[in-house]
Amino acid sequence: MRPLLALLLPALALAAGEVRVFILAGQSNMEGQAVVDLTGKNYNDGKGTLVDFLGKADGARFRDTLRNPDGSWRTRDDVFVRYERERAPTLKGPLGTGYSVYGSHHFGPELMCGHALGDAHEEPVLLIKCAWGGKSLIKDYRPPSAGGETGPYYLKMLSQVREALRTMEEDFPALRGRTPRLSGLVWYQGWNDGIDPKKAVPEYASNLAHLIRDVRRELGTPDLPVVVGELTGPWRDAPPEWERLRAAQREVTLAPEFAASTAFAPTRDFVRRAEDSPNPGHGHHEFGNAETYLLIGESLGRQMALLSSPLRILSPAEMQVVQRRADGRARLDLRGRMRGLDASGATLEWRPSVAGAKEARWVPLRIEAKGEDFVSTIEFPAGGWYGLEVRATSGARVLASAKVGRFGAGEIFVVAGQSNSANHGEERMTARSPLVVNFDGTVWRACADPQPGASGRGGSFVPALGDLLAERLKVPVAFVTTGIGATSVREWLPAGTKFAAPPTIESRVEKLPSGEWASKGAAYAMLVGRMRPLGPNGFRAVLWHQGESDANQRDATRTLPGRLYAEHLSLLIGSSRKEVGWDAPWMVAQVSYHTPDDMGSEDIRAAQASLWGKDRVLRGPDSDALRGALRERGGKGVHFSGDGQRALARAWADLLIPWIEGR
Repeated sequence: MRPLLALLLPALALAAGEVRVFILAGQSNMEGQAVVDLTGKNYNDGKGTLVDFLGKADGARFRDTLRNPDGSWRTRDDVFVRYERERAPTLKGPLGTGYSVYGSHHFGPELMCGHALGDAHEEPVLLIKCAWGGKSLIKDYRPPSAGGETGPYYLKMLSQVREALRTMEEDFPALRGRTPRLSGLVWYQGWNDGIDPKKAVPEYASNLAHLIRDVRRELGTPDLPVVVGELTGPWRDAPPEWERLRAAQREVTLAPEFAASTAFAPTRDFVRRAEDSPNPGHGHHEFGNAETYLLIGESLGRQMALLSSPLRILSPAEMQVVQRRADGRARLDLRGRMRGLDASGATLEWRPSVAGAKEARWVPLRIEAKGEDFVSTIEFPAGGWYGLEVRATSGARVLASAKVGRFGAGEIFVVAGQSNSANHGEERMTARSPLVVNFDGTVWRACADPQPGASGRGGSFVPALGDLLAERLKVPVAFVTTGIGATSVREWLPAGTKFAAPPTIESRVEKLPSGEWASKGAAYAMLVGRMRPLGPNGFRAVLWHQGESDANQRDATRTLPGRLYAEHLSLLIGSSRKEVGWDAPWMVAQVSYHTPDDMGSEDIRAAQASLWGKDRVLRGPDSDALRGALRERGGKGVHFSGDGQRALARAWADLLIPWIEGR
């Protein structure tokens, strides 16, 4: 461990006479579909336009950035845009509204992306916008190394970039005498691949990887930073084929080949309601909602600014929660990367920040360094959200700095089981408390149904439980949700685990030549795969809510005897603990209810209860007792109504809170 940063990196700072050049590429949503100021019946009476949004409280933070005191639209003299449209004159000039396929009454992600990049860099910025509506990656943008016919719009994109660089001084007199330097590619595309789930979606990750490699090679920039914007569309959580495309977009940025030079920009949380937007019928264009496009552009720009910054914080991530210890504190590995700096003799320092509190002093970091990467362990108390700043200094001079806006120490829970642990409830819910979040394995985000990583498109008890815990415990609360509807405990067993009779649904099990059955292990692998990244003692407990698909099956041969249920669940608990390297507590609910005509199985209930108090297995709620109006379809169904989801959340909280506070 050493306090001085001795990473011997080359000096790659831009020369004073250079221009940061960024390529913005994609399809219609990169063209720009957000409405500035149109109104009337064709634009939903102006709801959700830029003018409308800036007049509201949520728009206040953008107001001074985008408007002059006299109400005119502000432009920047250090950020410039060139947009060569297909069927209209090329647009070029200082950053402002109007760089859209439609002209002055619309804008796209370039607006706030440009502001974010302009704020991040001392040098002037040029955005080269290459976007055409209705274009796919599999065909129109198809890169050469993907095989087949090279996409005409891939070639057109490169042609426009080269032309923009050639004519830069003619197009932008303010940039005369400066040398353009390609500094990044922002990719925001996906809709036309999403409508081809059989071919384009499965190929998307491979095609995007080829695109990144080919663009870098063609432009002579082997380490060109690339930001991939998440497909937005009209939904926060999309239908399965669209979620697969979103996952493919993120997957590319996490690949070892690209992890250091690419970033994924989540956008799903920026979707606003159709009825609050100027184009309610245009879900594929995010309803033309100005707030949505401002937030998308800001996210894309911030991610690119982080990539091109000489100092990056890799962990903690924004909104990350770390499990607190019994003493109320938490330990975190602060991980970062420095590149492009002559950092000989520099010192790395950090400080936390809390809203409304006095500014903390800078403290030297004791780091372990490996190449460009460094890690240092920090400790901090549980509470609300913290901010985090890191800087590299040489004497009194600050060489680079980076920050995370929100992270904290609190409580993390893994939720597993079948449909009532997943998204099959009657009412979609959103946590009221800003302290409640989800973690999908990569991104931490505000907690809202449908829960990421769990099956179903409906609601769950999770947001309501998060609110109850956050209100009482006064710390951030995070959930990792893994539930799969209609699964038997047999389907959650490790691969190859044998049993005599199959569950009702056989897709996750297989029949062996011996006549026995065995789990394929997919659900188990997914569960431990979601637990493992949290690390030893990295979450408070697994909340297990399952049993309906083992109890009272129509085919009695597929009903699981209680004795075997207890054996299988014990095996699942023990095996998962070995996989993750610590004895994680499990809280097991009593679950076997189907309908008013089948209100449960005493055999399964007794099996679940038999595990309580043994080997860190805790008593969970009796959800079979939640009946009548607390169930869907007026009490006729197996899933919970909205009131039932809230009642189940309360039942979990009534057991969790005394246990946590008593530790």
